[in-house]
Amino acid sequence: MSDWTDDQNPYNRKRRRCKVYDVERVEGLGLCEHCGALVSISDYAGDDAMNAKWLCGKCKGELTHVSFGFDKGARGAQKVRWVGPDGQWTDKKPTDDFQLGAIQVMVGPEVFY
Repeated sequence: MSDWTDDQNPYNRKRRRCKVYDVERVEGLGLCEHCGALVSISDYAGDDAMNAKWLCGKCKGELTHVSFGFDKGARGAQKVRWVGPDGQWTDKKPTDDFQLGAIQVMVGPEVFY
């Protein structure tokens, strides 16, 4: 049993926060396919996430694989687009961590300490 609170536990599924910024992985970010708002998979994590309808927090449109940059091909879903440092779609995965408003976007391997 840990003495960590939810915000301190590095293994929880919620969006981790540092002292100033939210921290997100580039693989988990997307843009709403209806209104273009920034969305994060971590906002939808939970026990029922796989069975739930995921709705955009801004326009309430239903989010699909398209909103998270996936293409469903013959070999299954594959990530083909990422949110870049300018907050827009890019077809090349960013190679360096970047700041997107109040979100620190991590590109490299996840490190717990």
